Amino acid sequence: MAVSSELCEKHGKPIIHELKMPFTDKIVVRHCQVCIDEAVPEEKGVKKFDPKTEEVNRKQRMINFHLHNAMISPRFLTKTLDNYEATTDNQKKALKSAHWFIKHFEYSTGMIFIGSPGTGKNHLACGIIQEIVQADKTAILTTTMKMIRKIKDSWTDRDIKEGEVIELYTQPDLLVIDEIGVQFGSDTEKLYISEIINDRYEAMKPTILLGNVSREELIEQMGDRVIDRFRENGKLVVFDWQSHRAK
Repeated sequence: MAVSSELCEKHGKPIIHELKMPFTDKIVVRHCQVCIDEAVPEEKGVKKFDPKTEEVNRKQRMINFHLHNAMISPRFLTKTLDNYEATTDNQKKALKSAHWFIKHFEYSTGMIFIGSPGTGKNHLACGIIQEIVQADKTAILTTTMKMIRKIKDSWTDRDIKEGEVIELYTQPDLLVIDEIGVQFGSDTEKLYISEIINDRYEAMKPTILLGNVSREELIEQMGDRVIDRFRENGKLVVFDWQSHRAK
């Protein structure tokens, strides 16, 4: 490339000789840089690099990556806070609690959603995950049985270490555990779940529990020590309305 003292008649910029245009095989002769930029054939799909567009694309790729790792089932991938149906006062309070949690995420210990099946607990939890991931944070949605199954796999599979399984659930910024209240097989299994929740509490990482149980059943299953973690900067939301599936 050679820049001459000659100026472009059209733009008044220095003439550039023998410059290969980006993304093409053409050689530009006796044109200025503005001429070269204008000559890039956008109709062939060649576009100039736009830092703002690239940053937006990067963020979207990261969001998609985090959503994939959150392990949300396809049925709930489209569930957001915006399309959560809140018509009754209690439903509006539940939605308000979700927004409160997101706003105070860095300081909250977590939330507990309990109530009958089909009342929108998973929808609201997945909506929260969507918001958290948009903020470039990580999340995992799982169930008590899946957690216990992974832990038990480490007992027989030499390639899986128990500590690594515990770390899997303590590492993400947000952990959502569904099916709390499903009867544990033993006190040992209950202890593992309690340990993970406690480790997250000490690491100041919030946890959300979902269960089709009453308060009394929740305390009986999880123990008052675990529930006490959520009394500090956390919320208990009771979903006491009719199932959406019944409608």
